[in-house]
Amino acid sequence: MALLHKLRRNLADLIDPETDRQRDAAPASQAADALVLPIREVPSFGYADAAEPSWPAPSRLPPPTPEVNDPLAALSYAYRPSWDPARGVIAAYLCVPTLPEASGTARRAAAALPCRDDIPELERLDFATLSHGIGVAEGFVHEKRRLLITVPVRFETLCVAAHHRRYVETLRTRLSPEAASLLVVELVGVPSGVPEALLLEISSPLRAHARAVIARLGPDITDFGQFAAARIAAVGCDLAEQNASELALMQHMARFSRGAAKAGIATYLRGISTLSLAAAALGAGFAHLDGDAVALAVDQPHGVVQFSLVDLYGPPVEG
Repeated sequence: MALLHKLRRNLADLIDPETDRQRDAAPASQAADALVLPIREVPSFGYADAAEPSWPAPSRLPPPTPEVNDPLAALSYAYRPSWDPARGVIAAYLCVPTLPEASGTARRAAAALPCRDDIPELERLDFATLSHGIGVAEGFVHEKRRLLITVPVRFETLCVAAHHRRYVETLRTRLSPEAASLLVVELVGVPSGVPEALLLEISSPLRAHARAVIARLGPDITDFGQFAAARIAAVGCDLAEQNASELALMQHMARFSRGAAKAGIATYLRGISTLSLAAAALGAGFAHLDGDAVALAVDQPHGVVQFSLVDLYGPPVEG
């Protein structure tokens, strides 16, 4: 831990000299505690106990069953291990839906890529991923495995009132209290400047039926006051979606982490592809890290894996 602390401070000074001073003012442990919640049983709330969304009803819902020539027929899932450097473990996995990159090929890509221009299919993908994630969480309970599964959902999908109601109702009716304590909902594509009231309206009913709600944002966001006020457990970004140079990414990471620390909210970083970015993320104080430079995606979540700074510089780990 002393080596990790020293590395963090040295890298923080290299990337952004203000990082250490800000961390001294707002300890990173406060942010990390917001994401690493104690294992608990979640009571079975009824939807009437949560705030009823006020948006107008849409004209269309995602079809409940696959259609002929269904683009999602070949859907499968991989699991991205997430490292908690403070505890030295991998105990959480991101559920990643995948589709073949091209017809007849074995290579697979994130399912959102081939569907990116088809909003109805993206909405269906969100619900399919939720159903799969619920099954995984229930499996953890059955096997008595204390792992976390994170289920991503597009923020845009939940901004449609009927989709939001259906999503919350699925959590309420299909997820046992024990499994709810192991499932994290990740809001993806949350726009900058999103109003606090909208965040609360979307996240509060979700939080009543899951362990936590986290938000994946752009790396250039530095003001997180509305996320803290809406009780979002952690904010993060995905480097795999960025085209900037490593130095520019490191600078964004330092400012992102510093802004989150000011708001007292935990941070996570996805898509770390190089050891230098991993080291910079540690230096910036991110609480959870994932990407090929940390641990390779797996076909099935494993148990809790001990993982230290020494392992980071060894051969890639299958979490």
